[in-house]
Amino acid sequence: MTIAVRNRIINSGTALIALFALSFPVALALLFRMAPIQILRFDSEIAPLALALFCELLFCASTIVILYFSFRKTASAEIFFFILFVVSMSFDSLKMVHVLLDAAPVAPYFGTIVTRAIYFGRFFGVLSLFSCGLFSTGLPYERLEVVFVAGMLLSLTLASTIPIDMTRSDPWFAMPIGFAREIRIVTGLLYGITVVNFIFAAHHSGNRNYLLVAAGVALVIGGRETLFYRLDVLSITISFVLLVTGSTIVGERTHEIYLWS
Repeated sequence: MTIAVRNRIINSGTALIALFALSFPVALALLFRMAPIQILRFDSEIAPLALALFCELLFCASTIVILYFSFRKTASAEIFFFILFVVSMSFDSLKMVHVLLDAAPVAPYFGTIVTRAIYFGRFFGVLSLFSCGLFSTGLPYERLEVVFVAGMLLSLTLASTIPIDMTRSDPWFAMPIGFAREIRIVTGLLYGITVVNFIFAAHHSGNRNYLLVAAGVALVIGGRETLFYRLDVLSITISFVLLVTGSTIVGERTHEIYLWS
């Protein structure tokens, strides 16, 4: 995959974030018409969700812009998949659409579609971060397309086939999915392998910057998981501290690795 193709994919991801950024205030405005008091009261469930999603979209957009212009001429597969991970986080904005559908007199079927889209983004994000770690160990760059397409197809398959309970909603504003415990275990294993891959890359290459990248990725994982499942003010604050700090470390240390390689 050439740098030009990667940049086009990143630009498509940026356009997707822009689309979510446009749909988010529309869903919020429709919710405000239905229940203005719940929107304005910060002790309600909707206000923290709106704050979290706004900050998340802002984080996604700003991180992609910074990383894109910092690495647009650098053949870094790690940064490419890290950017895809950041793009995947923007699917969380559909949680506001889920709240809107839950409050509107529509069939629960539409809620399942939104839930599957939310979990597609989550699965694709986990696999993208896992791929980021794989390429740090020396996986040939010629297989970039295979890994990218495989991650997309696997995420789509999982999101399309998991059973969904249409009778209730989870506290993180999506319908409950089947095999949730097993999925969390596999997700944790993939995250763990990702961090270990960067540690292995540091040992194999003798470049200690990979250790800092491993630490940055661990911080990003902590922020991502907290933000997806917990939406109280303290958790939101901690999440973005971890995400911003971790992403900064990943970007700066990866730049150092490719600057002197």
